[in-house]
Amino acid sequence: MIPLSPDPSLHYEIPRILSAARYHGADIAEVLQAASSIDHTNLSSQAQAIDSTRHPVSARDVFFVRRRTTALPTFTCTENPSDSRINELRELRPGAILAIYYAADNSSAPKPTVRVGTGYDGSQEEILHVFGFLALERGYNVITYEGPGKPLVHRTQNLGFITEWEKVVTPVVDYLVLRLDVGALKNRRYRPAAFEHRIVATIAVDGIYDLYKAYSRAMPPPMLAALESGERGKLDDIVREALASDSIVVSVRWGIEQGLWSFNVNSASEWMEMTRAITLKGTEHLIQCLIWVGEAESDQFFHGQPEKARDALGDKATYVSLTSKDAAGNHCHVGAQVLLN
Repeated sequence: MIPLSPDPSLHYEIPRILSAARYHGADIAEVLQAASSIDHTNLSSQAQAIDSTRHPVSARDVFFVRRRTTALPTFTCTENPSDSRINELRELRPGAILAIYYAADNSSAPKPTVRVGTGYDGSQEEILHVFGFLALERGYNVITYEGPGKPLVHRTQNLGFITEWEKVVTPVVDYLVLRLDVGALKNRRYRPAAFEHRIVATIAVDGIYDLYKAYSRAMPPPMLAALESGERGKLDDIVREALASDSIVVSVRWGIEQGLWSFNVNSASEWMEMTRAITLKGTEHLIQCLIWVGEAESDQFFHGQPEKARDALGDKATYVSLTSKDAAGNHCHVGAQVLLN
């Protein structure tokens, strides 16, 4: 693939935004224009670049683009949780709420319904353009939502990520089962599938087995050594020093800052300790529905995790590997949404 940025992390993020063009979430020229203004040594420049390139051309599509492009710049503003741009950009998003229901059509006949959520770094504005429109096109109802640690809930309620995600999902399911137009329920997380048995199927794109092990594996050696030896104070000192340095790898900087922000904590040691509980281990036997587990061949964040999830789930898992040969090898198969869907 032609590099779109000298930094590998931004080279990943730009196709991620471009891939939404198929589902009404981006305009290619605008994204490339914004990308040309991003300084790969200054993550906050992404907010300035994207925020300056909204040029409406179609009432419906640009409404969606506007919603998404005012959500995306905050993705790189987590270095400082009090950054005023986070809420300034949120205020530009019309009608931002915690859950949005999209009916496949105007009939009241029961139809399969997909409950779509994101990882700890995504918003419901974005996920609509990744999985929402594809489901609507195929006759599924869709509900997008956010919970603790997600952009809107964090900014409006100051709530960080929680392990017991079924506490978020069950109220959503309670709402759905009261609707006459809702049939079988499909889901995008393991944890709700273990505790919310009204869900009939789950899709785990780049299925994660153990978040702590995945994150610790990506740490630079000094951080990992302090983490594994239990020297929490030393780990925090190393992280603070690294974040103050201009030489830190962009993906490591963003990963740490996003983790602190999403979990609503002030230290790396506390954040990493909280991730220990986010694992499929110990709950796999509770899952009753079938689960589609996707692997991205060249996943730069969670390599090897989908295989562990597949093995733990056994016959309940349908395992699919998408490869770089099909341009689908990046994390979450970014840039190959049509093939994935």
